[in-house]
Amino acid sequence: MRIYTIVVTYNATKWIDKCLNSLLCSSTKTHIFVVDNMSCDGTCQQIRSKFSCVELIETNENRGFGSANNIGLRKALSQSADYVFLLNQDAAVECNTIENLINAQRDSGYDLVSPLHFNGCGTALDAEFANCLKESLTCESIFDILQSKTRSIYPTTYVNAAAWLLTKNCINKVGGFDPSFFMYGEDDNYLMRVRYHKMQIGICFNAKIYHDRDYRNDPRWEGLYKARNLAMLYFKDINKNGFVLLRSFIYVRAKMFLKDMITLNLGHLIIQLKTINYLGSRIESIIKSRELAKDNCAFLHN
Repeated sequence: MRIYTIVVTYNATKWIDKCLNSLLCSSTKTHIFVVDNMSCDGTCQQIRSKFSCVELIETNENRGFGSANNIGLRKALSQSADYVFLLNQDAAVECNTIENLINAQRDSGYDLVSPLHFNGCGTALDAEFANCLKESLTCESIFDILQSKTRSIYPTTYVNAAAWLLTKNCINKVGGFDPSFFMYGEDDNYLMRVRYHKMQIGICFNAKIYHDRDYRNDPRWEGLYKARNLAMLYFKDINKNGFVLLRSFIYVRAKMFLKDMITLNLGHLIIQLKTINYLGSRIESIIKSRELAKDNCAFLHN
């Protein structure tokens, strides 16, 4: 059984030792690819000096999270990977995390499985993951938890890509990440495509990671950038008809325009206008990527 792990790094000196050491202590051996997005803080030097067994792939530019993962996914497929584990640079696994994920996948037949995400200290669930879990829990799963009889895996429609175990079948069908999402939205889009291919997504309750993320509002990913990403994500949902999406978009935006004009919310109005202009300039690429996303192994063909 061939198991590969992909860690995408960008200025990761703060976390990379803990991340890679945890993987090297895993009960299930995994070949590790680190794809570095042109870090400028010494990340690559740190990896080369301390982790000679890790395969470091240095890019010549910051390609973003999805495109960098695609580099590792192509390489893993070319080496006949059975499973690929995606792990954030600021996350760490327990010794049995990958083993338990694989066992849960085999028992359930799910093609994308994620562990429980705790904060970096392990004192609570990661805040974003807790919100995801809240949305995913059914009456059955809540009852199981109350009775302390949790199963190893429960279905969900969304879990962020801080830690995903992908089967070979999933990668061959769904492919890689849509490269048009530089940062944020790429995991939402991927899961839309998993559902399009009628595959199941699960959270494994007996596997854990510790996600030592910094919670801060980075202005780079807010405002216009966020509005553009959300709009792109909306139109790239291949589970829905494009014309239906457009009709709904026009209706909702018209209401928002009217509200912004009445309340004189000029900042939000400008963001809306710039977002629509952005979408208009990319209509052809959106249509093309919607079609590409339906193909087997999408976005991984050179």
